[in-house]
Amino acid sequence: MAPASCRLREECPECAITAGARSLVSLAECLKRAPGGTGVPQDMQRHIVCASEKLQTTEKKSKEHLDTLKAQNKELLLQMKRLEDEKRKKETNISQLNIKLASAERTMEKAQSMVDTAEQHLYKLREQLRKVKQKEKCETILRNIILGVLLIYTVIVSIEYIRDALKLSRENQSAISLSVLAAICQASLYMTQKAVQELEASIRRSEDKASEFKQEVYAYKKQNEEIREKINEDNSAHQRISEEMDRGRDKLLEVNKEEEEVRRYHSPLNRLVKMVNSIKNVSDHDDIWDILKMVSQSLMQLGKEGATNFGCSAEEEKNNQVRRLKGIMDSPW
Repeated sequence: MAPASCRLREECPECAITAGARSLVSLAECLKRAPGGTGVPQDMQRHIVCASEKLQTTEKKSKEHLDTLKAQNKELLLQMKRLEDEKRKKETNISQLNIKLASAERTMEKAQSMVDTAEQHLYKLREQLRKVKQKEKCETILRNIILGVLLIYTVIVSIEYIRDALKLSRENQSAISLSVLAAICQASLYMTQKAVQELEASIRRSEDKASEFKQEVYAYKKQNEEIREKINEDNSAHQRISEEMDRGRDKLLEVNKEEEEVRRYHSPLNRLVKMVNSIKNVSDHDDIWDILKMVSQSLMQLGKEGATNFGCSAEEEKNNQVRRLKGIMDSPW
């Protein structure tokens, strides 16, 4: 029988196993035609070499796949650690910002309380100023009335006053009384005006102080808004990191599962390759037949694992070749 072709139809492990199984079937058929002999003819050697090469190709690809999954696993673990560190950092920042915000709000409340106190004091000063100005207005009117009366009275008695300049008549006494009263009113008005000036100065100082407190409150409000924005940003980042970690955990579980499946597939494949390679060093047909029986069982077990699905159309052909090999090996020797 002509040796099986060693050409891979697809660059994938399924095709390599199919080609290897086909070569093993050809080898088994050759042995079936020459039972109990010794020596390995050239056509049988080609079948052995071809099967060994194809299965080694599969093992190599399986090993590469396993190494890739290990690298992905390691990378995902590092990524998860980085995300976990970043998440803890965000949580610490949020906690610190909340403490800072609470402190700033208390300070702002105190500043607002000072503003309220200053405005209440300012209101009282303005009320006091209003009353003092009202008093000033009344005193000004009274003074002007007295001065007017004094002026009129002075004109009326001026002639007699000139004649009797050195005598204090009743009119002179009245004039003096009016003058004294006018002086008293003027003094009272002066004191009231001075009180008005002092109150106005005090009001200006209070207004300045209230303005300073309001500026402080505004600054604290702005600071609080900035802190809240940072908290919102960190909360959004924290949420994003949590979602990314969830996706990372799902991916890690997926990679771990696939790695376990490939590892479960790779181990029997590795043993299979060693068994096939061992045929190269055996010349007795009975011994080769015994090894092929073990190879057939390993191939069946490899098919049951079904761990690696390469999506290749050769899978059905591979299974057919494995069943053919098992059928040959189960037949009488």
